[in-house]
Amino acid sequence: MSGMRKEVWYLPWRSMVAKAIEQAFDWGATTIILVGVKGEIEGNYATTNEWPVLITDLQEAFKQSRIHGRWETIEECRIGIDRLPSKLQDAKGDVYVVIASAPSQHFKTVKTMCKGNRNCMQAYSRVDDVSGLIGEMDGLSMSGLATAGPHARSSALPAATASVPPAA
Repeated sequence: MSGMRKEVWYLPWRSMVAKAIEQAFDWGATTIILVGVKGEIEGNYATTNEWPVLITDLQEAFKQSRIHGRWETIEECRIGIDRLPSKLQDAKGDVYVVIASAPSQHFKTVKTMCKGNRNCMQAYSRVDDVSGLIGEMDGLSMSGLATAGPHARSSALPAATASVPPAA
């Protein structure tokens, strides 16, 4: 699982999730529901493997006070797309839902479900998001992601340096 941290998109994505969590706390969240939308086991390398690594990294970042807020107020879960509407019903008042992971085949559905709800934050990575741009700016090849998306195996990409995001 630690190999996940070497994926070129992982560090920017992890930072995006951490920032969404901090933003929810800044907006007054007393509860954050951190959601990973599950995909099929086969063909969804990243969504299957990124979740446990992300949770470990976030917990460590909270222990080191690198993310502002309290880990104890975060509920984390992985669910099927059919269960997402019931989770989003809770996204109101001081409860926020941060969707940190989703397979590419569900991106449109997730976006539609969250539309217009400020308490629903989308922090999953897409092939056409800034994660790819950062890799390209650093001279890294993103060709393995162009057709498969960031949630496909891309072990041919150069390794990134693993570190916990710095405090803001």
